[in-house]
Amino acid sequence: MRQRTPRRDLSDLAHFGPDGEPARTAPYLRVSLADREDKRKPTFEEERSTGTQRRVYQEWASRAGVQTADEYTDPDMSASRFAARKNRPDFERMVGDIRAGKLDVIWFWEISRQQRRLEVFAELRNLCRDKGVLWVVRDRVLDPANSQDMLLAGIQSMIAEDESEKRSGRVYDGKESSAVKGKRAGRIPYGYK
Repeated sequence: MRQRTPRRDLSDLAHFGPDGEPARTAPYLRVSLADREDKRKPTFEEERSTGTQRRVYQEWASRAGVQTADEYTDPDMSASRFAARKNRPDFERMVGDIRAGKLDVIWFWEISRQQRRLEVFAELRNLCRDKGVLWVVRDRVLDPANSQDMLLAGIQSMIAEDESEKRSGRVYDGKESSAVKGKRAGRIPYGYK
């Protein structure tokens, strides 16, 4: 008979790392659009920039008393199945560091910043479960070994994937509608009016 995994105390991440040290933590920061350099008031989408994510992570890390071991940043990269570039270099580096046992906790702004594909969610969950790595979404600690934590995160992952699918469908429909009307279906190429 398989033994049940004991529940871990997640309330004190300042002593969660090896030998009671602060948890070795790293944020994964991703946004589909690159950060804006101009100084006008940011839109809601821009509010979720990697800079904003970093600031929120640093505030959380200070309150939690964790040690920042690294930072993984994939700005201007989509995580959907429709992405032109399928690999995200820093996401892959983070996965490698988890495999190597270099992290105790990974931090995300929200589940959709982590990924927008359910199979990627499941692979990362399984790896983190095997390595004992916790997730923090904003300020909520999730244990990949806890089925209830992963149920909620899995539902959020399915919603993120669905949003991506719907957005892709709307873009495709809009371009098709423009083409049927004889209008351009995207940006006007350089040199044309």
